[in-house]
Amino acid sequence: MNKVEVNIYGKDYTVVGDQNPEHIARVAAHVDSKMKETAEAAPAAPLSAVAVLSAMNIADELFEVKERTQEMLRLNEQYEADTQHYMQLWEEAKNSFMDYKKDSQQELADARAEADQIREQLMAKQREVDDLMRNRESDRAQASQESAMAVEEVEQKYSDLENSYFDLQMENIRLKSEMEKLKGRMDWENR
Repeated sequence: MNKVEVNIYGKDYTVVGDQNPEHIARVAAHVDSKMKETAEAAPAAPLSAVAVLSAMNIADELFEVKERTQEMLRLNEQYEADTQHYMQLWEEAKNSFMDYKKDSQQELADARAEADQIREQLMAKQREVDDLMRNRESDRAQASQESAMAVEEVEQKYSDLENSYFDLQMENIRLKSEMEKLKGRMDWENR
């Protein structure tokens, strides 16, 4: 226990408390200041009225601080919930991207395997064409046209996969940017 001699509104008091002496002295100085302000505002008021009105003013300050603290706690909880929500969205987007990447890689591997099969088919067709070329020139032209369409289709599929992959990367960057902005806003508001 600490004993501190303080002067409040012209009277000396010995205050005993668990807080350090500097804290007790600051509290006493604040009460003294509030009583002097109240006495200036109501010069004819008796000491008891000055004390009660000062206590009311200090209690009012306390309630305002408590309300602001509650509001800040509520906002902090909201920000934490928002952060959790955005983190969940981020994880879902990341997982979705990873799934998409795996699927894209599988589709690409499938497309390459299909392209290899088409190449093999083309080679077989070429052999057929060479055989048929001796007999039918028109059959050779038709086989070439079918081969070109098949290659174009495979190339189009490959191009579509590349475009989808790029779009997903851009969405990932956008989500990262939104997360950074939210984090920056939360850091700024928590100051």
